[in-house]
Amino acid sequence: MKILEKTEAGYRLGCECSHRFMRKRLGLSVECPACGATETSARLLDRYTNECADQPRTEAA
Repeated sequence: MKILEKTEAGYRLGCECSHRFMRKRLGLSVECPACGATETSARLLDRYTNECADQPRTEAA
């Protein structure tokens, strides 16, 4: 499971079962509503932060 995008409405998440879903807030853990897979929010945020840090930054015009 991974965070695909952080928006004003919350977090868009993707699961290994190909299900995509939104969560307004992350609790201690997140459960996929389709398959029941779980992941801790700390691990999701670590992965998301590391992926964002690896991407090149673009400057605003």
